Amino acid sequence: MDTGRQGIVMSQKILIVEDDPVFRNYLFQVLKYDFDVITAAGPLEALDAFKQDKFGLMITDLRMPDMDGRALVEKVKGEIDPNIMVIVITAFEDDWPMDIAMSSDIFRYLRKGAFLPSELKQNVSKAFEMRGSIVSLEEYKRRIDVTEALYKDVFDKSTDALYITDVNLRPVAVNARFEELSGYSLDDLKDKTLFDIIDASDRERAIEAFNGQIEGMPPGSVKVHFLMKDGTKRYVKVWARLFKELQGMSDAVFCIAKEIEMRNDRMPQADIENHEKSLGQELETSKKHFQRLTDHAKDIIVWLDKDFICEYVNAEVTRTLGYSSEEFLGKKLPWREMVHVDDHELVEKCEQAVQSRMFDMEGEVRLYTKSRYMLYLSYRLSLQYDPDGAFAGLDIVAEDITQQKLAEHELRRANRKIQEFNDRLTNGVSKKIRELRESEERCKQIVEDLHDIIFSIDDEARIIYMNRKGLQTLMTAHDDVYMKPCKDFLSDESSREKLMKMIGLINGGKSPEPFDLSIETPKGRKIYRTTLVQVGDESRTEIVCVARDISEEISKGKRLQLLANIEHYSADAIIGLDTDRKIISWNQGARMMFGWSENETVGEFDFMLIPDEDKNEAEALLEEVRQKGLIKDCETRRKTKTGKILDVSLTLTALKDNAGNIYGFSAIIKDLTEKKK
Repeated sequence: MDTGRQGIVMSQKILIVEDDPVFRNYLFQVLKYDFDVITAAGPLEALDAFKQDKFGLMITDLRMPDMDGRALVEKVKGEIDPNIMVIVITAFEDDWPMDIAMSSDIFRYLRKGAFLPSELKQNVSKAFEMRGSIVSLEEYKRRIDVTEALYKDVFDKSTDALYITDVNLRPVAVNARFEELSGYSLDDLKDKTLFDIIDASDRERAIEAFNGQIEGMPPGSVKVHFLMKDGTKRYVKVWARLFKELQGMSDAVFCIAKEIEMRNDRMPQADIENHEKSLGQELETSKKHFQRLTDHAKDIIVWLDKDFICEYVNAEVTRTLGYSSEEFLGKKLPWREMVHVDDHELVEKCEQAVQSRMFDMEGEVRLYTKSRYMLYLSYRLSLQYDPDGAFAGLDIVAEDITQQKLAEHELRRANRKIQEFNDRLTNGVSKKIRELRESEERCKQIVEDLHDIIFSIDDEARIIYMNRKGLQTLMTAHDDVYMKPCKDFLSDESSREKLMKMIGLINGGKSPEPFDLSIETPKGRKIYRTTLVQVGDESRTEIVCVARDISEEISKGKRLQLLANIEHYSADAIIGLDTDRKIISWNQGARMMFGWSENETVGEFDFMLIPDEDKNEAEALLEEVRQKGLIKDCETRRKTKTGKILDVSLTLTALKDNAGNIYGFSAIIKDLTEKKK
């Protein structure tokens, strides 16, 4: 494996999975200076890499041996890291259509030969930004879930039978001990009050006791018979206390119920009073537990009475929406001011649900905070009715899903941009890019069919492997060429010297340019355009040679690639502009002439190169090239990064699509400063 710079955070590592050594090395070279990069020659090697390290981004091909890229992505996301960002780069879209791939959490889907190095770097940076947002959101949810579970566990596992109601004694929460004592779960009590499970003979005393609490009398108790779910009765003593000081709550009644054995009626009065005092303390403790439970809940909780007056809000309302409990309690909430205008129909649907006697509603709504910041909430409504069927109140539980919605929006926007880019390619926005794309497809097919001569040599230029096309060309067998010096198959001394020179460059850490070799075959001497790439690690180094027969013709794709290399490494400045005069390409000649790097110029207006006094002339030149299509060898002036003014010769060409529409400009600039002197 090859690795890039060290010192990057582990989760920011990139894993490149590509079986084509030439393209794999290209991706590595593009990214290694800005990111921590590791490469894998195939899916199996990639899975081994995941066992040794963690990666934030995987860039993968689709069509590979042993396992295709789609299966690799599904395995990694399903078994190793569901949050890993994935960029697919392929020449075979049929293997995994883009619309299906993007629905499987693929961050980007790129076409081989259809993107610039700067575009790849931008996509990688954006992927890491997105991953950071997703991981932070997951960690926040995990911590909230742990806190909520902790406080709910305190309430549920209490050894006392706890029952919490509103002032109408409608159930809000019951714990496991209460269910065990009464036989009723919270769902069983959905349409009941505490009085409904008290025997009719005791109900009047119970009502009197609880009304006394509501009117402000000291905490007290009452002995009643509970009507069990199975029809039996159980004699219990109920302690009740009304609380009005709870943060975010209008009123609430906390109850503790304990079964009474008949002999307890004869207990000394002092013991009874002590027991009641103990229960009062337990009730106070339960109050604190309930408050902690609701205040640490991650959901927004709001209770409304039958007139839609707010009875209770938890602390999450303040944390999320910015409103204090005093602004809500005892009032009708200003829903039409808080809810986004396009979601006002949800308020009307809620009112209609009451009239239709619905019990539950759920969905999503856009809501404004007190500071008018818009949030996305996922809500659940629980509508309450009394035994006579009259509306009794409304419970609202809502979760803030704004970050999730923003992430979804970003993914949709990214997908839309990718689709637009692919549409531009399909419609032929750039003839050059389209031809390069077609050439890449042909080259890929040729490689897969082993039409080129492909062989590998060691550092002493001895043949280790040669493909079928090479053996057919030489009319020999693999055993006859294995470990034989490569120079034995070259037809002249010049080719031998050239090969050894290129191998020397590779051993010296340099990347040689493609070069021509003369090879003696049984059918005569042939000229091959040869590319060398070093693969392997320090323990085993090989040089892979890809040789294409150019004796009869040079493929259109290679000519385009050659032109691209000439453009990039030309001593002249070659600059690409879009129709708004923003720089979209910047070659080495431009960097050497003007001093700015590609990263400093791409996306900027070309006015940065033009002296202030020459800007009107530049506008006129651009308008002229729009009319004529070409301006050649026009002498003018340009400005360097240091402010130096250069005398230059400018050739400006308008780039047009098949419909004749201009989509950009290319500028070739020659420095005439020394010549002028």
